[in-house]
Amino acid sequence: MSRGPEGRFQDTLLDTFRSQGCVCQKFNDLFSEGIPDVHVKFPLPMPQGIQTPWIELKAIKAWPKRTPTKLPPKSKPTLAQMRWMSSFATDSAPCWVVLNTPDGWLAVDHGAVEKIWSLPTSAVKTKLVREKPTVGRVMRSIREN
Repeated sequence: MSRGPEGRFQDTLLDTFRSQGCVCQKFNDLFSEGIPDVHVKFPLPMPQGIQTPWIELKAIKAWPKRTPTKLPPKSKPTLAQMRWMSSFATDSAPCWVVLNTPDGWLAVDHGAVEKIWSLPTSAVKTKLVREKPTVGRVMRSIREN
């Protein structure tokens, strides 16, 4: 069976994180509404005491045709996902959203989702990271967004 862009990006992200010593657990639970896709345990505490982030992965296959258009609503975390992240996020276990696009990816803290999804796609494109999603690059993208 062919995997879509979100599944392939999840494989890349998890392979890269694991190669850096992280322990990663995927959640494909059809019965627990809102739980993020991945839970990560870093090998050592990271800056700001982050140890075990939750990551919700999103993807878009193509950009909207018109640049003033915003990101597609289906690419945004659901209300249940946002409620889960708001309820469970802590300083040591933050909840992040990583969006994969045809031109790169970006990572945001769950609290910045509304801001990013309200931007025109031309502004979102300026925030993309084009290199492999390492732990350091994901954390840098979150700080910058």
